[in-house]
Amino acid sequence: MILPPCANRGCSQRSSKQCTRCKFMMYCCRDCQVSHWKIHQKLCNILNDCPEKRFVYVRAQEFYDMGYHLFNEERYEEALVAYRKALVIFRETFGEKYELTANCHQEIGKTLRAKDELEEALVELRKALAIQKETLGENDKDTANTYEDIGTILLLQERYDDALVGIGKALAIRLRVLGENHVNVATSYFHIAVVLEKKGQYEEALASIRKAHAINKRELGEEHIDSKDYSQFILRLSCKVAKEHE
Repeated sequence: MILPPCANRGCSQRSSKQCTRCKFMMYCCRDCQVSHWKIHQKLCNILNDCPEKRFVYVRAQEFYDMGYHLFNEERYEEALVAYRKALVIFRETFGEKYELTANCHQEIGKTLRAKDELEEALVELRKALAIQKETLGENDKDTANTYEDIGTILLLQERYDDALVGIGKALAIRLRVLGENHVNVATSYFHIAVVLEKKGQYEEALASIRKAHAINKRELGEEHIDSKDYSQFILRLSCKVAKEHE
């Protein structure tokens, strides 16, 4: 028998303990259950008071998972249909201000971005961000991810100053929550370097990409594809900086 994954976000362990109240969510240990309680509490209350809603939750989760797999297969229109079905169920059953409602908005936004429908993507991501800020707070990695997603879309739209604000907020949260040596921190430094290069601020861009490269080289190794890409980026920016000083 393969045990389901732990419900606590970010935990990669298999679960063997169930929430004693709703007897629905599964965790690998009490620490993960306590950590997840702020997020799970609303769902736990609903499932405990209305056990029949378990089936509704399971159906919505099936649509959400279907959207995830369709997105990975680049079947974006079908993924949108699945995500939107999940969104309707989660919103009607658990309300707008709920973690999984935010997740649906976020995944719809990412799918719209993949279809180059950037303005529509921003609308969905901003809905996700508003929910996350209220339910999870500013010091949460999901909130950081949404700030980063918004920032990278603004980068594609050449709204560089706005992009720096979004990615900068993601970086600040990641530094606080994940620490300075996490690969997601490197990703933020990389995106900031891309924006600064577009703005012609080559020295600042070079400083940022060097931070990203140092983290990736330490955490992933010099042969990792991102480390190699960052090395090439450093060379390109170094040439631009040298030309500015000729």
